[in-house]
Amino acid sequence: MSASFPPPRRYVPFLTGRYTVSAGLSKLDAEPAFEVDTDYASYLAEKNRLLSSDSNRHHRTNRFPAELERAVVGRMVDRLQAELPGVFPEGDARLAHALESGGLDAIARSVQEDIVVIRRDPGDGGRDWNAAIHVCFPNGWSPEEKIGRSFFETHVPVAGIEAVNDRAREFVGMMIAAREGLKRFVWGVRTDDRLDHHPESPSDVWNPGAPRLWVRVERQVVLGMPEHEAAVFLIRTYLNDVTGVSALERGKLAEGIEGMSEESAAYKGIAATRSEMVAWLRSF
Repeated sequence: MSASFPPPRRYVPFLTGRYTVSAGLSKLDAEPAFEVDTDYASYLAEKNRLLSSDSNRHHRTNRFPAELERAVVGRMVDRLQAELPGVFPEGDARLAHALESGGLDAIARSVQEDIVVIRRDPGDGGRDWNAAIHVCFPNGWSPEEKIGRSFFETHVPVAGIEAVNDRAREFVGMMIAAREGLKRFVWGVRTDDRLDHHPESPSDVWNPGAPRLWVRVERQVVLGMPEHEAAVFLIRTYLNDVTGVSALERGKLAEGIEGMSEESAAYKGIAATRSEMVAWLRSF
């Protein structure tokens, strides 16, 4: 089936040569919320493997009523059939099962994106929280630890996030109101090509004797559901081996890594090795 799919998109948010921490939200406009490519089968196989091993490590809920779950599933089914009719045609058995069961899990196992659902309670001072997390490919964080936490609480560990967290309620309101969708990108580097970087997974290690480096880019999409005081947050992970990118891209990546604050480099786990990484990136 994957032979008819396009190759993975190559997003390069690091081409600015700067690593920044900001909301960075822009309108989705005519872009699709979901993307499918030649990695489709391998992503789904890895999701199923991880969930079969320990589903609780990747899928959690907190005050996520069945009515909201059905509405979230319905919203995503409508979007998938509109955006990807060749992959999810009318009557598709996977989507029919998801609609019948009202299950977020069925949808999450059918797409390459990870999924988070954010809720807000106007009757509780506008408090927000992560009501559902179905994330098989976390990048150094734990769904078990983030479930039930607010936007502010979720992002406290992120180095340099203070200016964003100062406006946490504003951003939550913006996401919930974004019926037509918003997008943003975040990037970092890893020394292996594993998708799952749960804190309990094996750590990646920089080997100066045999250096390897991948750019890890997340395309994050927000689909607001204001009628439910909720938003769907999609996370699509892309990995690119730096040996396959252009010299210009490697140079800009080196600039971005070199210019990270000490706090950001420590948060990314590269504080002790980034000078070697930068030198290697500039060596070819």
